[in-house]
Amino acid sequence: MVGSLIKQHFHILWNQVKNLFNISLCWLLSIGFLLGQSKIQGLVTDQVGDPLPYTSIYIQSTSRGTTSNMDGYYSLNVAPGAYQVVFQYVGFRTSIVQVEVPVNGIIDLDVTLDEEPVKLDEVVVRSEGEDPAYAIIRKAIEKRKYHRDLIQSFSCQVYVKGNTKVLYAPEKVFGVEVGDLAGALDSNRQGIVYLSESVSTLYYKAPKQYKEVVTSSKISGDDQGYSFNSAREMNMNFYENTVEMNRSLVSPIAGNALNYYRYQLQSTFTDGEGRLIHKITVKPKREYDPVFYGTVYIVDEQWNFHSLELGVTAQSSQLYFVDSLTFRQIFVPVQRPDIWALFNHSISFKLSGFGFAFAGAFTAVYSDYAINVVLDPKLFNNQVHVVEAESNKRDSTYWASIRPVPLTTEENRDYIRKDSIQKVREDPVYMDSIDRKNNRFKLGNLFGGYYYQRRTKKIYWDVGSPLGAVGFNTVQGFNGDINLNLRKYFNSDETRRILLNSRFNYGFSERRLRVKGDLVYRADRLKPDRYIIGAGRDIRQFNHAEPISRIYNTLYSLFTRENYAKYYDLHYVQLGLTREISGSVLFSGHLEWEERRPLTNNSSYSFFDRKELTYTSNDPLDPFNFSPSFEQHRTVQLDVAMRLRFGQKYVVFPDQRFSTGHIGPTVVLGYRYAFPLSDFTKFHQLRITLDDSNDVGVAGSFSYYVHTGTFFGKQNVQFIDFQHFLGTQTFFTPEDRYHRRFLSLPYYSNSTDDTYVEIHLNHHFDGYLLDKVPGIRKLGLGLVAGARYLKSAGHPSYWEFSLGLDKLGIQFFRLLRFDAAWSINDGKSDLAFRLGLKIN
Repeated sequence: MVGSLIKQHFHILWNQVKNLFNISLCWLLSIGFLLGQSKIQGLVTDQVGDPLPYTSIYIQSTSRGTTSNMDGYYSLNVAPGAYQVVFQYVGFRTSIVQVEVPVNGIIDLDVTLDEEPVKLDEVVVRSEGEDPAYAIIRKAIEKRKYHRDLIQSFSCQVYVKGNTKVLYAPEKVFGVEVGDLAGALDSNRQGIVYLSESVSTLYYKAPKQYKEVVTSSKISGDDQGYSFNSAREMNMNFYENTVEMNRSLVSPIAGNALNYYRYQLQSTFTDGEGRLIHKITVKPKREYDPVFYGTVYIVDEQWNFHSLELGVTAQSSQLYFVDSLTFRQIFVPVQRPDIWALFNHSISFKLSGFGFAFAGAFTAVYSDYAINVVLDPKLFNNQVHVVEAESNKRDSTYWASIRPVPLTTEENRDYIRKDSIQKVREDPVYMDSIDRKNNRFKLGNLFGGYYYQRRTKKIYWDVGSPLGAVGFNTVQGFNGDINLNLRKYFNSDETRRILLNSRFNYGFSERRLRVKGDLVYRADRLKPDRYIIGAGRDIRQFNHAEPISRIYNTLYSLFTRENYAKYYDLHYVQLGLTREISGSVLFSGHLEWEERRPLTNNSSYSFFDRKELTYTSNDPLDPFNFSPSFEQHRTVQLDVAMRLRFGQKYVVFPDQRFSTGHIGPTVVLGYRYAFPLSDFTKFHQLRITLDDSNDVGVAGSFSYYVHTGTFFGKQNVQFIDFQHFLGTQTFFTPEDRYHRRFLSLPYYSNSTDDTYVEIHLNHHFDGYLLDKVPGIRKLGLGLVAGARYLKSAGHPSYWEFSLGLDKLGIQFFRLLRFDAAWSINDGKSDLAFRLGLKIN
């Protein structure tokens, strides 16, 4: 054992030595490579010597340039020749410096920028009785659409760097050890947790078509990973009326901006090319409106953005975990007479919560614009963001030559240290030793579950905690689950895998063990195709959508003796398939043999044994029928569905793919058939759903859900197979599927085996209305209005109207929603109140 341990330590040490050698070699190669280039580099500071981070530096009359890093240093690779170098920083006077760059030469050029001079006497636009800024803003508003539409298409190169640092991390959160976050934290509990760079080509075609192709990607501590940086996602166009974030925020030059902002002209000055620039302070009229604050710079006579620095508050953005969030944009003229394009965009932020404090920034540098060019229409397909397969294979020499924003000293150290740590931690001997240590069973596993991994074999399995899966219902009494899940990958990229999910459930009053398992095979993460084989014994609600969750049924049963969930026993064998037909069409289906058995109550226990409160039976239609509610039977059913999402868009990585929006509603066409293998039950069911949600600017978002269907060719259709609906009978309500949940409908009152239609309309106003109400607006609440309709054959029409308050809580713990729902059913009206809890 001692000899084995020595070998392991020697192996780790040898890998560290090899890693140090490789780093040194790359460093020497980088120096040799850079000596063959011409470069302008230096430090940008203010008048007192403080560095100016994110200063824009570019060659005059071009879009080629760079940005200073957080320490104020910059580096710009150029060909030999004479240049006019422009230094531009929000709030400071633009400086233009003439330089002559020799062949293979490096020009050290430190620049000090002066704060803008105040020259209000040069203001051309004036207005009587108000601040001169208003006249300027009105001109900018008039020209907003003009400047928005000047560029009908473009392509450009974009470099993005993201950096997130932990300013402080606690030792534990809720008693759980935080650790060193995979080697990111130092002894002061600080360190960079995310550092990534990417280079991409960005394409645009009016009005809102984007395509981004990432050609280079680098992540600190993961040389096989692909950066999630995206210039497309960073796009914030202040020429639009609203800028989309957590909610829609009104631009300072929106058509209705004067209703939301106050403006003050701070100064007017001349930039390096003789243009008159107006510096205007932007202030919200109301603190809780969806607006920005900060400074915009408007070019005189052209009335376009020269630059801007705008921030949002937690109240205005409703991002309650944000301490500060600031956006800086600098534009440069790329085509005369008046086409300006975004050159630099930086987003800086500070976050805090659960004892953590974070700070970070994402910086994008745009260069090599081709404006209003003809782009291949085939370029804009359903892949809006594509990461090339070899993008993460670039070496340090490449990054040293291409990187427009120099790394800070801390970032350099982070790359070197984490790359070293990664190589050590990915060593098979090290991984096996760590896995053996972590795989040891501990007492805490009884509460948090047990997790086992053999990373070198790509085998993972876990056992859920039995203490965390205890529930109660009147059929089983107290019951518990033990979930055993096995995951095995078959290739290095972990794209081809097989999953075995199993559950062992035991009811203590029923004295019955149920075991089920599903085997899922997935060959490629680039597609959602899956193959499923399942079998076992299960306990299920009559409504498979489970309108009342296990935890809510447990709490209501034990505390109020209200057992809303109704169950039956199921033996089953299932074959399932999910297959993508095209980018917009997804097919799913399963064939299942079932044997169904009725269940009755076996427990009457509750925490409060009140005689006036009695449990109902397990019959969903008759609360006083304590006998079996149906006869045991078997059935074989085929259920297939086709999901249509028109214009489905994807973010595509070499090893996986994510959907990112589509046009119009999601349409699902479904068909279910019960085979007539016996005289007991057979039927056909056709169904169709339309589901959609749309932002409507500052007024919030509107969603609708429509579901209709019918049964035909029926013979002895069992109640289990009826179409059931998501009702609600509890005051405390799971806040899930609100867009298609009835807030006052009994769970099984309107179930049908005939024709039906349900319509749900919901509008979430965010803070659009309540932000204007004194006192209430400080709470940061959102108003929600809804209308619902249900008509199922054999039942009267059901109507429901609701009004609710969302985001109840404090700071970022806004987990509650309160609704008042007025229902009309068979001429009778009822008023119900619901409190939604996001706990499941």
